Amino acid sequence: MSGGFSEISFQVVTLLAFQVIYGYVYYKLGIILTSFMIGLALGSWVINRTFPRIKNIERLFFKTQLAITIYPLFLPAIFFTFAHWPKLAFLGNNVILPYLPLIAGFIGGVQFPLANKIYLKRRNNLGTAVGITYGTDLLGACIGALLISVFVLPIMGITRTCIVTAIINLSALIIIWKHHYVSRHNR
Repeated sequence: MSGGFSEISFQVVTLLAFQVIYGYVYYKLGIILTSFMIGLALGSWVINRTFPRIKNIERLFFKTQLAITIYPLFLPAIFFTFAHWPKLAFLGNNVILPYLPLIAGFIGGVQFPLANKIYLKRRNNLGTAVGITYGTDLLGACIGALLISVFVLPIMGITRTCIVTAIINLSALIIIWKHHYVSRHNR
C-alpha cells in the first residue's frame, strides 16, 4: 500500500515541480507519465527474469522499500538545482525531469512482483494473492493521489511532501524489518 501511495506521490510531485520550474507541464505530460510506465515495465521485466536466481526474496523486498524511502529525499535537491541554475534548463527540461520517473517506476516495477511472490508463500491461490496485493497497491495510489494533490502538496510544498512520503515509507520499512528480521531472531 505504501508503494502505491509513494509511486503516485512521486508522479504528482514531479509534475508539479516541472510546472513550477518551467511554467508549463502539458507539453511534457505524456513523456513524464510514459517514462514512469516504462520504468514499471523495465522493473517488472528485470525482476521476473531474475526470480530463479534470487536467494532471499524478503531481503530484496526490504531493499526496494529502502529505495522507495530514500528516493523522495533526493527529489527536492534535483528540483532546486534545475530551478536555480538556468544554464541547466535544457538538460532539466528535456532529459532529467521528464525521465526522472523512470527510476520510481523501476523500483515499483521490481517491488510489486516481489510483494506478490512473498504474499503467495502465505496463500496457495495465485488469483487471491495477486488480487489482494494489486488491490492494496491501488488503494494506496488512490489515497496518495487524493491526499498528496489536494491536501499535502498545496499546504506543505514540494520538499515537505517528499519528506512526508519518506517518513511513510520509513514506517513501512520498519514494519518490514521488524516482521522479517526481528521476528525470525526471536523464534
